[in-house]
Parts: sequence; structure tokens; C-alpha cells
Amino acid sequence: MDTLKRRLISGPPLLMDAATGTALLAMGLDPIAAVQTHKAALISLHASHVKAGAEVIVTATFSSRTTEACRQGVEAARLAGANYVLGSIGPCRREELFEIAQGFQNADGILLETFSSPEGLERAAQARDYLDESIAVLLSLTYRRHLGQYLTFHGDLPENMARRAANYGITALGVNCGLHVTPEDCAAILQRYRSECNLPLFARPNAGSPVLDSERRGEAMTIGDDVTPRRLAEVDWSGAAMVGGCCGTTTAHVAALRSAFAKKSER
Repeated sequence: MDTLKRRLISGPPLLMDAATGTALLAMGLDPIAAVQTHKAALISLHASHVKAGAEVIVTATFSSRTTEACRQGVEAARLAGANYVLGSIGPCRREELFEIAQGFQNADGILLETFSSPEGLERAAQARDYLDESIAVLLSLTYRRHLGQYLTFHGDLPENMARRAANYGITALGVNCGLHVTPEDCAAILQRYRSECNLPLFARPNAGSPVLDSERRGEAMTIGDDVTPRRLAEVDWSGAAMVGGCCGTTTAHVAALRSAFAKKSER
């Protein structure tokens, strides 16, 4: 089988899974601990995404900080039948990254996701040094809309981030999550990336904007549902090497994307 790095470059487009964290919360499970405390349920959730058509499974390790938790996250995704496994790494401190990376040595790639400043570029370069060169390093940034612009929470434009990305050893650059950022906005952000870099690009839009519950460690407890599976599938994802879903998306979104991809390939 081709490596994930090769597939991202040469195509055809890959289909990622949908949200794991919000799905686990809906099941009454702690998404931070599930990889170790409810592994059977996690494997079943991953497998439902594979059945819906996902080729790439993102591990349930967004907040994990130990090698063992990350290793178990990869194992769960493999047991679910994933073609490719991406180790999820949320915003973290420099000194945490080595231990995290050791747990992803058997993954096809790592996904540094929901970063909102140039620090994400630095973490990607750092992670590259800790991993075998065959492992893909993906960076996904999150944006907000402000006065007609897309800005990271640090105030950076997509074009500026894309211009810098190629110098940090990144395999692919993406967009995920965000506040009041629609799938259509995500597609527009990819076009802005493309104007400044030639890296493979990817997107994982939300099903809606997160509503935070401060009493539960700031986790996103509810997600708007205005992004239907059909709406996500009807977005023009031309030029994207990979598409999936972030907070609130489900296997129905994966299935709709799979159908849209299949129809496009038949043309």
C-alpha cells in the first residue's frame, strides 16, 4: 500500500473520518480517557466511520500527553480497519511533544490540529525531528471570521500561514473547527492557502459552532447542526487532497462525502 505521504501528493482525494470527541461525549464517555478506559466503544466508533467510507482515521488522542495513550490510540484505529491512521495532537507545550510523538511511531502520520498561531508551525518542525521520515506531518489551523477576513486567534491570515508552512517540513496543510466558520469558508481558506503554497491541502469542517460548558473543563458539549451531510458534500472541494469532518459531524457526513467523491470520479 502507498504511504500516506505519497497518496496525499498523488491522489485521488482521501476521505477522513468524522468527529470522535463529540461522538464520545454523546455516548456519555470522556473523550480524553476513552482510549484507555472504553477502548471497545472507541474501536466500534472508528469502525462505523470505516464502514461509512472513511479511509483515514484520526486517533482519539487530541488531549493525550503520554506515549502509552497515544500508542493505544493508534492500536484502536488499526483494529477498526483503518487504511491510514493519523495521530491527533492538540495544542501542546514544546516539552510535551517528544513523549507524545513516541506513541505515534506506528502511525501513518500525525495531525497537529486546532492550532491557532505560528506556534503550530514550530511544533510541526519539532515533531518532524522526532519521527521516522516516512511518517507524514500534517498541520491543521483554526480560524475565526473578523471584518470579512479569516484570521487565526493569533491574528494571522491563511495566506501568511501557507507562505511559511513549506519551510517547516510539513507534509500537508489544513483547516478545521473554528468559530462561525462554515464548510464553504473552509473551502475558501484552502484556496487562499493554494495561492501561496503547493502543499497538499485538507479540510475538516464542523457541523456547526461549538457551545462551551465551562463546568466541564471547557469541552465542547453542544454543536450547532446547521451543516447537514448534504450541505457538506455539495461544497466544491476541488484541489483538496483530503476532506473529513470535525466537531459534531457523523458517519452520515462521511457517507455523503463518499457518495460525492464517487460521483465526481465517474465524470
